[in-house]
Amino acid sequence: MSKSKDLTRSIGELEKLISKNFSVVKNKSSSNLVVNISIENFRFVSGFGRFMAGAIVGNAQLMLKIKITELSSGKVIGESFFDTQSEFSEGVFGATTSRQLEAMAMKITEYINSTSKNT
Repeated sequence: MSKSKDLTRSIGELEKLISKNFSVVKNKSSSNLVVNISIENFRFVSGFGRFMAGAIVGNAQLMLKIKITELSSGKVIGESFFDTQSEFSEGVFGATTSRQLEAMAMKITEYINSTSKNT
């Protein structure tokens, strides 16, 4: 997949948001984990585009695959998909990529914490 500037910027933003969430949580058991996040589906929609054109700009889409592996054993302890998409009927108030990234970062952090408690 070729990376657009929007995708590259969004990946960086997602990394920052996840790191920020983890700096608050500081779960000791999560330090023994490797988290792989792959982008399965992505469509960028800016807040400006959503505000100016509403639903005409199309739907923001983000689907991530999360795989959590225990570092010491190499055992996969969790694997899941997280998906979000704005809807045409939401118009100007529909989700933008930045809002989706914030929501995904929270979901990912919660998932990692809940998965790491089970190890």
